[in-house]
Amino acid sequence: MPILYNRVSESSEYLHHYSVLIMIERLLEIKDPLTIIALTNLPSAPEPIEASEWVIISDIVPILKRLELLTVELSGEQYLTMSSVIPLIRGLQFHLRNVQPATDIGLWLQSILLDVI
Repeated sequence: MPILYNRVSESSEYLHHYSVLIMIERLLEIKDPLTIIALTNLPSAPEPIEASEWVIISDIVPILKRLELLTVELSGEQYLTMSSVIPLIRGLQFHLRNVQPATDIGLWLQSILLDVI
């Protein structure tokens, strides 16, 4: 039973991170209308996202997207083997080394991921 619990827990964590990525991507899609609404001074308008925050969001999406693609690939396998994991990890490392973040937060995220992968 503990194995099932861990599997469910890992699956829930993946879904949470995946939904955060989807939210971030959706934010980028509706950036212009969201900015217009935020500037109208409507009582229920959300706090505007600052330009520097938009840059950070845009900066981290390519990094997070690559992690999401790797997670989907690995979670789709019933039995993981080193012959499938190693090329995927090497591809992720290659991508992380070649992505060029424009913000300090993007650089930090890239550095942290390269350190742990």
